[in-house]
Amino acid sequence: IINNDLPNKNVYGLRMLFLEDGPLFIGDTSVVHDPSAEQIAELTLLAASYVRRFGLEPKVALVSHSHFGSSPAPSAAKMRKALNIIRAQDAELTVEGEMHADAALNPDIMRSTFPSSQLMERANILIMPTMDAASITYNVLKAATRATAVGPILLGMQQPVHILSVYSTVSQIVQGMVEAGYTDTGGDL
Repeated sequence: IINNDLPNKNVYGLRMLFLEDGPLFIGDTSVVHDPSAEQIAELTLLAASYVRRFGLEPKVALVSHSHFGSSPAPSAAKMRKALNIIRAQDAELTVEGEMHADAALNPDIMRSTFPSSQLMERANILIMPTMDAASITYNVLKAATRATAVGPILLGMQQPVHILSVYSTVSQIVQGMVEAGYTDTGGDL
């Protein structure tokens, strides 16, 4: 039995796609169906910590149908509230939202629609308002780009844990094992 990292933490699913312009992490694709703003903040901070293990600087987009306050919908408000929580807990993290996914992945769109954004480079972490949105986004990108996929990786656990789908290829299984070993040893493989 592998316990979660701390008794008050939740567990979240993070997927990784290796795209032509670098890795992209998407959460929560697997565990929490409709996370609260507090859970989105916790997921974001765990994902940022995970990405740093690879020597990458996390650049986080809190993705929504709303773009910087354009909608009063509860899901958009949840992402705005999460942003405030995240910034209060990690003022150094590059995080922005709530925002459209195209702006998160295209710096030209970001600069033209929100020039004062903290996120002026392509995001490498997309945090979605629901598991449905995250899973759909992940699967569309995986199919459309033929990217190499890893995960889901369970965040908030004491040791690296990966979930394999029934569709996992041998290559995906090996990549998951290598990644789990890499993060478990702190990068000493």
